[in-house]
Amino acid sequence: MEAKIILYGSPVCGMVPAVRASLERVGVAYEYVDISLDPEARRRVREINGGHETVPTLVFLDGSTLTEPSNSELQARLRALGYAAAAPKPVAPVQRILASPITSLLGLAALIVGLVLGTGWLVAIGALVLGLGLLSSWLWRRRVRT
Repeated sequence: MEAKIILYGSPVCGMVPAVRASLERVGVAYEYVDISLDPEARRRVREINGGHETVPTLVFLDGSTLTEPSNSELQARLRALGYAAAAPKPVAPVQRILASPITSLLGLAALIVGLVLGTGWLVAIGALVLGLGLLSSWLWRRRVRT
């Protein structure tokens, strides 16, 4: 079996999908461990992070770790390990913003306010933002799932 990087995460952490996407974009073999389901993983993450359950936490093949890395920190580490770390696509930040639950909530709020006030343009904008938010969120989840 191929050796893997271990990625400790949690479904409530907003940084985990971006880290997973970065690893997948480069083609890194990794194992995702959800600390909310695994007490031993929670203990290991606390051990690595001075008593804190901070995620995402990555454990590399050489035993080194990286916690809550920025994209540039993660790319630099992957390059140092010999991976050809690619730059994110220009649309990635836009897709992350659209995939945010806040975007869908704002779209829903605009839609409701537009309906209450009878403002057609606000209804249209709210429906558009809500639709884009839900579609982007669905696409994002499909992209980062392993």
